[in-house]
Amino acid sequence: MKVTSVLFVLFVFVSCKTNLLYTDHQPICPKNGTCVSQLFNHKNLYLKEDSIGSWYPIIGEGNKAIYKFVFKKNTQKKQADANYTEAIYLEFNPSLNFLKLEDQDLQKSKVFYQRFCYCKGFSGGFPVKMGGLKIKKISKNSFRIQLQFEVEGIPHLLKNIDQTVFVN
Repeated sequence: MKVTSVLFVLFVFVSCKTNLLYTDHQPICPKNGTCVSQLFNHKNLYLKEDSIGSWYPIIGEGNKAIYKFVFKKNTQKKQADANYTEAIYLEFNPSLNFLKLEDQDLQKSKVFYQRFCYCKGFSGGFPVKMGGLKIKKISKNSFRIQLQFEVEGIPHLLKNIDQTVFVN
C-alpha cells in the first residue's frame, strides 16, 4: 500500500505542470518568517496603476518567465494588524544565457517590490531602481537568480536573493 501511495504522489508531481520544481541555493529569508518562491513559465509581467495611483503586478499569458519571491513574517495570531508580507517580482527571457542589470536598468526586467503591512505611507507596490540583478542559465531547465536591491524611502527586510530554480 505504501509503495502505491508513493508512486501515486510521484505521478501527480511529474504529471502536473509545476512552476518551481527544486531550488539548491536557498534564498536569504529574513529571520522570524517564511519564504516561498515561484517561477512561472510562458508568462509576462504587467505593472498596472489603480485609480488612486498605487501600482500592482499582474501575471498574464506570454513568452517570458516570471520569478516571484514572497516573505511572510511570523506574527502572533492575537495581535491586531500585525500581518507583514514582502514580495519581489521580475521578468526575464528564458532563452537568454545571461542577464546582468543595475539600477535604472532593472526596469528592463520589471523588477517590482510589494510591501503589505499596517504601516501608513510605506505599504504598496514600487518599481525597483536601485540594485543589481544577475540571471544565469545553468542548463536547459535551470536558472540562477541573484538580486540585491533597495527601495528608496521604503524600509524593508528582504534585500538579497540568491536562488537556483528548475522548471519543466
